[in-house]
Amino acid sequence: TRTMHFGEPTGHERECFTRVLKGHIALASATFPEGTPGFDAHRFENKTPLQAGMIVSNEPGYYSDGEFGIRIENLLVIVERDTPNRFGDKKYLGFEPLTLVPIQRKLIRLDLLDDQEVAYLDAYHARVREEVLPLVEEAGDKAAR
Repeated sequence: TRTMHFGEPTGHERECFTRVLKGHIALASATFPEGTPGFDAHRFENKTPLQAGMIVSNEPGYYSDGEFGIRIENLLVIVERDTPNRFGDKKYLGFEPLTLVPIQRKLIRLDLLDDQEVAYLDAYHARVREEVLPLVEEAGDKAAR
């Protein structure tokens, strides 16, 4: 699921979207020890310990009853991370996105993002462009540029 706005978003909508995006980036950028239990916010219970190769969903959202909703969802694969310290010689893990769909820039308030969040967003969009654009062009849609 990816929220798109087909008009001109209000300042409030942009602020809400950006705060959801910050949560999305925080989880997508996390590094954690192997075996950390997953968490299902819908049921408030611990799940299977997280391991390299597992696929999980990162899907923060915000809903303003009767007005609008925001969802930024990506599937992520858990990968091993090289960290400078390995306490107890544990493996450390992180996430790599499997979902490669652009995040609509007109919904983002850059003044609410820190440098690391902007760098994450820029790297994500560069990867989307690098991996998806050739597929779109191959399908004959030159307007994707």
